[in-house]
Amino acid sequence: MPLFRPKRTKFELILGRGFNKFSYKTVLIGVEVFYIEDKEAPLNTDFFASQQPVFTQTFTTLREVTARLNVPPGTYVIVPSTFEPGVEADFLLRIFMEKSHGTSISEDN
Repeated sequence: MPLFRPKRTKFELILGRGFNKFSYKTVLIGVEVFYIEDKEAPLNTDFFASQQPVFTQTFTTLREVTARLNVPPGTYVIVPSTFEPGVEADFLLRIFMEKSHGTSISEDN
């Protein structure tokens, strides 16, 4: 039975401003997106040290970070973070997927 697979995946991610839970100060926020080849591999320090992100947003104090990505189909991890290590903050992450217009047919069983 033929499977329809998109050639590219389009999505938009919006990361809302981070606030420090304890001081309510605005903190610098950024986001990185990594492709995951092995879904069973742990997402630990070794993973992030050995992988290059497919997208990086520089740290900013803007109210939100918005990015439109066009990537090959697959599994990705989105990592929001603060600029300073150890500084915690609340984030609001929204992801919008676009309908794929280009598809290819695969005869996988």
